[in-house]
Amino acid sequence: RTLSFTAAVDSPRALQYAVEMAEPIKTDLESQVELWIKKKAKESSRLEFKLKVEIGTSGGKGEFIRDVIALANSEGETPREDAHLVIGFKDGRFHDKDEHYDGATFGQILDSYIFPAVNYAWKAFEIKGASIGVLVIRPDTEVVYVVNKKLQDENSRVLLSPGQSLGRK
Repeated sequence: RTLSFTAAVDSPRALQYAVEMAEPIKTDLESQVELWIKKKAKESSRLEFKLKVEIGTSGGKGEFIRDVIALANSEGETPREDAHLVIGFKDGRFHDKDEHYDGATFGQILDSYIFPAVNYAWKAFEIKGASIGVLVIRPDTEVVYVVNKKLQDENSRVLLSPGQSLGRK
């Protein structure tokens, strides 16, 4: 059976309703990030903001891995709450370049350098015309995450060592 209805769209209220229905629905995470930005949320053991992530350099990759391990290990509460690494916004500024990060690339890096494997999800969306990405880290209470592979920079300086672990306070 097919149902149809016709509404008068000559009123401003009906037009506003039609516009709202046509707008994309925001996810809970997107609404939460907008709230953090609006309220100028402070970083914590479960929340970090990055203007950008430079995984194309050894130093940037090492910093990204350290951040994720620290967010995954912090606090030790049971159950551990999800941690969020928000990329594209920091200290009241949006990143001015239109960079789009790839969740699959982040996943390959995390899977290669962190043991045991950390559970994560990547979400990307636009806020105020800027590309924002959020790496949601869902840590296991029963484990301590560690580096499982050495990472060196171009000068052979060790940036990460197997067995190294980090946390946030």
